[in-house]
Amino acid sequence: MPKKIVVITLPNDFCDETVICNLLFDNGLRQLHLRKPNYTAYNYADFIERIEPKYRGRIVIHDCFELVEKYGLRGIHLNSTLYKSFNEFDRYGFISVSCHSIQEVKQLHPRVSECFLSPIFDSISKEGYTKAFDEKYLREKLSELHKPILALGGVCEDNLYRAFDLGFSGVALLGGLWGKSDVPQYADVIRNWRNINTPRILSIAGFDPSSGAGVSADVRTANDIGVYALGVNTANTVQNQYEFYNVQWIDIDLIKRQIDAIASQNDVYFIKIGIVESFEVLYEICCYINQKIPYAKICWDTILSSSSGFVFHDNTKRALLEAILNKVYLITPNYDEAISLFNKDISKEHLSYLSKKYEVNILLKGGHCSEYDTVSTDILFSGNDIESFTVLRSDEKKHGTGCMLSTAIASYMAKGLSISEAIRFGQIYVARKINENKGLLFFNSEYHTNIPMITKDIKLMFLTHYSDSISIAQQVELACKAGIKLVQLRMKDTDDKEFFRQARIAIQICRRYNTLLIINDNVDICMQVGADGVHLGKEDTTIERAREILGENKIIGATCNTFDDVAEAYRNGADYIGVGPFRHTTTKKKLSPILGIDGLANVVKQMKIKNIDLPSYAIGGIEVNHVSQIIACGIHGVAMSGAIINSSDINHYIQTIYKNIEQCKN
Repeated sequence: MPKKIVVITLPNDFCDETVICNLLFDNGLRQLHLRKPNYTAYNYADFIERIEPKYRGRIVIHDCFELVEKYGLRGIHLNSTLYKSFNEFDRYGFISVSCHSIQEVKQLHPRVSECFLSPIFDSISKEGYTKAFDEKYLREKLSELHKPILALGGVCEDNLYRAFDLGFSGVALLGGLWGKSDVPQYADVIRNWRNINTPRILSIAGFDPSSGAGVSADVRTANDIGVYALGVNTANTVQNQYEFYNVQWIDIDLIKRQIDAIASQNDVYFIKIGIVESFEVLYEICCYINQKIPYAKICWDTILSSSSGFVFHDNTKRALLEAILNKVYLITPNYDEAISLFNKDISKEHLSYLSKKYEVNILLKGGHCSEYDTVSTDILFSGNDIESFTVLRSDEKKHGTGCMLSTAIASYMAKGLSISEAIRFGQIYVARKINENKGLLFFNSEYHTNIPMITKDIKLMFLTHYSDSISIAQQVELACKAGIKLVQLRMKDTDDKEFFRQARIAIQICRRYNTLLIINDNVDICMQVGADGVHLGKEDTTIERAREILGENKIIGATCNTFDDVAEAYRNGADYIGVGPFRHTTTKKKLSPILGIDGLANVVKQMKIKNIDLPSYAIGGIEVNHVSQIIACGIHGVAMSGAIINSSDINHYIQTIYKNIEQCKN
C-alpha cells in the first residue's frame, strides 16, 4: 500500500492553526495527531470543533480520549509511559503507540494499529536530539516486523523517501512541516506539505518530438499520477507518432553531467531508463547511477527497436546483458523483446530462473501478444513468485504505451506502493488513457479541473438495474435528461468485460449532462473509465484500500445498516453513505435487517449526537410516496432504482420525486 504521511500538531497554540489544518486536509492529509500537552478537555473540544466535520474522522488524539466517541475521531495515541498502564484496547478502533526501540515494537499488544519509532534522524524542532538508530540495522530489522511502523524524528522533505527506502510504512511530520518557528505561516506550511507530498522520479530517455514517448511523455505521465519527473536526455530522435526516421545519440559524458546536476539537488529513489545507444552505454549509465545514487531502483524499459522497425542497438552481447541485469531492479520487455533478449527462451521456468539468478524483477508485457483477444495479461517474475495482472484489452492503438507503463510503475512505486501494486495500478492507468481518445497520441481529452463531490443540493441518486424493457445505457440517459446529478452504475452478476463496456458508455453520457457517475463495487473499473467515484458494500474492498488506490480526488461511498457502520465509514473517510434497507427490495439479493422510517430516524439522531456530518442516502425499496417522510426524518437524500425503472413515464416519475423533496424544504 502507499506509504503513509501523518502530521503531528505543534505543542503550542498559534494563530490560524485550525485553518491550516483544514487546508492540509483539503490537500490530502489523511491523519492528524492532535497533541497539546497543556490542553484541557475544553481546549481540545474547541480545537476539534474548528475542524470541518467531514475531516474529524482523520484526527488521532493524544489525551482526553473520551472525545473520540463524542466527535467521531479516528482513534487515540499512547506515549510510552501511558501505554504501560493502558488496558482499554478493545474500546477503540484505532490505537497508535510511541516506541523507542525495536524490542518495544515486538512486544506491542496485538490490538495496536501502528506505532511511531523515534528518533530516526536528527531532530528539527529539538536542538541536540540526534538519531538513535543505524540505517543498516533498521533496514534489517524492519523487514522482519509485520506491524505498520512510522518514522518519527527529523523527518523532512530531504530524507522522507530515505525513510521509506529503509522499510518504514510511513512517516510522522513535525518540524519538517511546521518549521522551527512557534508561529508558522500558512503559506509556508502548505508549500512544505506540497513539496513533501510530491515524490520524484528520474526519466533517462530520448526526446520524441511527438511527445508520445520519451522524456516529455514521461513527464506528462508522472505529473498525471501526482509525481514530479526530472529528465535526462539520451537522444534526439526524428519521428512522429507514425514513423521513426533517425536518431542523434547524446554523448555519455553529457548524460553523466545531466545525472550529476539532478542528483546533487534531488532525492530520487526510482529511475526509468528508456532508449540508449548501446548495451555499453546502458551499462555505463547503470554503473554511474549505482555510484552516485546507490539507493535508487532502476526500471529499464527494454526498447530494442521502434515499432516501425528501427533498431536502436545490438542486443546480442550476452555478457553485457547479464551485467546490466545485475544492476537494475525491474525490466519490462514485451514478448518480442523478451524473445530477443533471452535467446528465444521465455518459458516461465527460464524467466523465474533469470529473476532469481540476477535478483531482478521481470515484467513480461502481453499488450502486443495476440494469444488473448479480450484481455491483456502482464506477468511478473520476482524470484520464486509469479504474478499475473490482467486488464480488458482496448480496440484503440497508441504510440508509447510501453513507455507510459514503465513510467507509471516507477511513479506508483515512488508514491510508496509495492512493485505488485504499482504494476497493477500502472496497467489500469494505461488502459484508461488508451480509451480516452482516438488516434495514436494521448491527448488530455478527459482532463477535469474540478474535484467531484456530493453537494447538499444532490438529493436523489439513481442506481441502474437490469431490466428486460430498458437497457442500462438508456436508463442512464433518461435519468440524466430528467435532471438527476448522481448516478450509480450497479451491475450485479455480470462479468468485468460487460461492466467495463457499459461503464465506458455511462461515463460519456454523464459527462454530457454534468452528472456524477459512481461505480458500484469495482475500484478497477472506476479507475479505467475515469468515473467520479466508487460505492462499496459491506463485503467489498475497504474504504481505506479504495482511497489508497483512487486517491483524494474520487468520491467513496459506503453501505451502512447500523449507526456503528456509519461511525466506521466516517472514521475511515467515506464521502457519503447509503443507509438501508428502508424496506424489502427485489433489486438486491443479500439484504441486511429492514430499518423502516424509525430505523432511519434513529441513525440520523445518533449522527447528530456524535457530530457526524456525512451526506446520507436512504436506500432499499423506496417509492415516490415514501420520499417526503424519509427526507423529513433528517436523511440527506434518497437512492432509488426499481421504482424509477419500472415506472411508465420515467421523466414524470423523477419530477414527482423532486417535487416531494422540495416540499420538505418549505
